[in-house]
Amino acid sequence: MPRRRVLASGRVRYYAQAHYNHKNVHLGAFDSYQDALKEEHRHAETRYRKHNVHMTQMLQEYIDSCRRDSNRWFPIADQDRLIVNVLGLIGESGEVVDELKKLIRGSQSYTEFAKRVEVELIDVFIYWCNLIDFLKVDVAKVYEAKREYNEQRFG
Repeated sequence: MPRRRVLASGRVRYYAQAHYNHKNVHLGAFDSYQDALKEEHRHAETRYRKHNVHMTQMLQEYIDSCRRDSNRWFPIADQDRLIVNVLGLIGESGEVVDELKKLIRGSQSYTEFAKRVEVELIDVFIYWCNLIDFLKVDVAKVYEAKREYNEQRFG
């Protein structure tokens, strides 16, 4: 959010800022709140796009690694990969739900829940990666389209 300052002359200025590594970075001074806000949004979008390229590459490395490992550890026919990975995703998601049930009924603490569920979430992620690979989903493209849809719907 832009900061508002009244100068000694009585003139109001709005200062756009961004937050990096626990520090505020000055992006410029503007005469209107809207202009400062636009600059913050423009800056955030530019930063998001740069970050997204890096994240897409990193995600693709995980997807490739999951495919190689799964093919090595669980050699199955290609025609069975879809059903095995969908069932695996559902099963591991059920494990996450089971841990939540234990937390809600009080048979484990939040600390125990967090420790147990992180392992189950990685299992979900592995099956998700295998499905993304099997179905040849362009994650960045589909995510951007879904993000734009959500922005128009909820933003």
